[in-house]
Amino acid sequence: MLCLGIIKLMVHLCIKNTPNISLIQTNFAIFPNPTKKLVNLRLEIKDGEEIIFELHDIVGKKIMGKRLSSGLLHGVDINSVQHGIYLYRLIKNEEVLQSGKLIIE
Repeated sequence: MLCLGIIKLMVHLCIKNTPNISLIQTNFAIFPNPTKKLVNLRLEIKDGEEIIFELHDIVGKKIMGKRLSSGLLHGVDINSVQHGIYLYRLIKNEEVLQSGKLIIE
C-alpha cells in the first residue's frame, strides 16, 4: 500500500440548546416493547400542552400519528399496524423530544 500524503479533516458541530430532551428521557417510558395491539406511553403532559406520537416504518415512511394531551399514561392502539420493526418519535412544537425503536409482533 502506497501512502501519498496526509489528509486533514476538520468537523464543526452545531448543537442546538434543547433542554426538553433531558427532561423527557428521564420521565418517559414506552411499554410493552415488543407489543401486539396496544402500546403505552408514560409521559407527563401538562394541561394545555400537546405532544405528537409518530410511528415510521424502517425506511422512514410515516405509518401513523396520534396527538397526546394532558395526563401521565397514554395508550396508543396499534392493532392495525403490521408486524415489524418501527421507529417512533415524540414531537412537541416541531421539535423531536424522543425517538426510538418499537417492535410489533
